[in-house]
Amino acid sequence: MKLKTFKDVSTTWVTKHKGREIALKADCDLFARLIVIGMSRKINMSEMLTYSLGPLPAALAYFDGSIMKTNKAKLLHFLEGAAHPPATVDSIPRGSTWVWDGMALVQTMKPQPTFGMFADSILRMMVSVATATSSKVVHFVPDTYRTVSIKNAERDRRAVKGSQVLKIYAEDQKIPKQWSQFLACGENKDNLLEFFYTRWCKSAGYLMEDLTIIVGHGGECHALKKITHKNLEITPIHNLYTTQEEADTRLFLHCKHAADYSSHIVVSSPDTDVFILALALSQEIGAHLYFHTGTGLQTRTIEVQRIHQELGSAVCDALIGLHCFTGCDSVSSLYGVGKVKAVKTLLSSTEHCHTFQQMGKCFDVNPHLYEPVEAFTCELYNLKGMKSVNLARWHMFKSGKSAERSLPPNQDSLQQHIQRANYQAAIYRRSLQARPEIPSPVEHGWRREGDSLVPQWMTLPPAPKSILELVHCQCKSLQCVKGNCTCRRHSMPCTDLCNCKNCENV
Repeated sequence: MKLKTFKDVSTTWVTKHKGREIALKADCDLFARLIVIGMSRKINMSEMLTYSLGPLPAALAYFDGSIMKTNKAKLLHFLEGAAHPPATVDSIPRGSTWVWDGMALVQTMKPQPTFGMFADSILRMMVSVATATSSKVVHFVPDTYRTVSIKNAERDRRAVKGSQVLKIYAEDQKIPKQWSQFLACGENKDNLLEFFYTRWCKSAGYLMEDLTIIVGHGGECHALKKITHKNLEITPIHNLYTTQEEADTRLFLHCKHAADYSSHIVVSSPDTDVFILALALSQEIGAHLYFHTGTGLQTRTIEVQRIHQELGSAVCDALIGLHCFTGCDSVSSLYGVGKVKAVKTLLSSTEHCHTFQQMGKCFDVNPHLYEPVEAFTCELYNLKGMKSVNLARWHMFKSGKSAERSLPPNQDSLQQHIQRANYQAAIYRRSLQARPEIPSPVEHGWRREGDSLVPQWMTLPPAPKSILELVHCQCKSLQCVKGNCTCRRHSMPCTDLCNCKNCENV
């Protein structure tokens, strides 16, 4: 087997200049090479740094074109620490309604020999927890896996090579040995979640007691309630039929429904995204929310309202925009800028708080939002008071911080990033709508590439035109004094990248 090297996974950007194609491959040397050329060509460096100087913005993307990731769990731990005494509870109120992140639960369960047995083990788990807390209603909330999605990049990152679509045709069908490969395919997960519903409609009567299971599957939702040992009452819940794609948002549509008959709701999920939404939406839901998370000895239940009271409504509302801007499943993070630093910066200024409260109010970015977000970005790079990331890049570069990733993104790339963050925040802010009107992500920071959506990293070329030519000669004996020298032919001096000897074209 031939392993991929750094060279193999690098992204190449192709442009045309003066009738010929110029290809730039993202690698660890490209930034330095372009800087060398720019200095030799006597190009103003502050102007040059207004470009990304590579096919990808190094602060936002890895060299293979995937989005930059960050540790989201640190944000959860920091926000937990905001409450004194701690907001974790020793026991869950009796009669609470449980709302489960369906696929997250699947990921934690040990595979069984057959699909039918696995479906029953999931149901037994939910029934067991509900029984222990005297709960009468349990919600099972799924994701849906669309072929074209803003989460394409994240799902591609998690995907396992060799995944194939496997049809589930019988309850006694054996579960594949390559379970992780099976779950790496979105269509397989859709089929599995639909199979759960079909199976539970037959077997739930044997497994559940005085309990109602509300099961989302695809865009539909049904309540399963035991009538006799063998019979179930299956009722469609039309106000939970939804076009929402992510369980992250759909969970809170179910919470809003549960608040009509339950004063205490427990959301079970390992995802920091879900916790941020719980903080932001808790007042609208109208019930006491708890967030059940962690594994093993780290399993805990957090009283959401306690943390909401400590932080305040404005900050909790702003956290949606901030979380998207600093990195979530669909939007990249900023290299070297952690979420805890970003939250502390947010908390230091009511102006910053107001800025991120506006993010996601509508799908089109308010033009007045770009400037304060850019100033916030400068502050994240320890340049408080500076309002231009292009100037920040120049300031940091001339101060000796010339490593490509250590610089903030240029303004062009940052504005595309803001569009993506705003789009995701707008989806999050519509979590309580069953059928939100969501425009195409194209022109909101993404573009179509085949059957996938990929980030539109920039609208400017990677570098000034004179740099893109990347002219370098191969002169060995002519000392670059004649017209055969490609640098001289383009009226440019030779650079350190040229292979010439005893050069006189300097």
